[in-house]
Amino acid sequence: MKPKRPRIVAYLQPETDKTLRVMARQQGKSISQVIDEAISKAHVDRLEWMCLQAGHLSLWSMSLLINIAQKTLSPEQLSGCKKDAAQAVGVIFGALPPRPFTPTTDRPEDERMAALYEALRR
Repeated sequence: MKPKRPRIVAYLQPETDKTLRVMARQQGKSISQVIDEAISKAHVDRLEWMCLQAGHLSLWSMSLLINIAQKTLSPEQLSGCKKDAAQAVGVIFGALPPRPFTPTTDRPEDERMAALYEALRR
């Protein structure tokens, strides 16, 4: 009977073979499962990469804007901007789903990083 999954035959260096067997034992998985996961993790999807890049650049831009806004706006004006931005985001993207995790880091001591921390914490 022909197996349902494709089979690949590969030659490994002896050290790679040892490492692979140790990883399989430590993870409680078969060698095939370890190789399958390694290939999946090594594969970079273009859309996923673009999303990660967009997130990175958005965070970078937001931290700069927060820094500029804190230096140029009064606390009342800054609060109004935050409320307006929250309303706009809600209209465009809908409500944010519940956070699937609890942040485990403390509030940074640096004022600029603390402002970014507070903005992202909500």
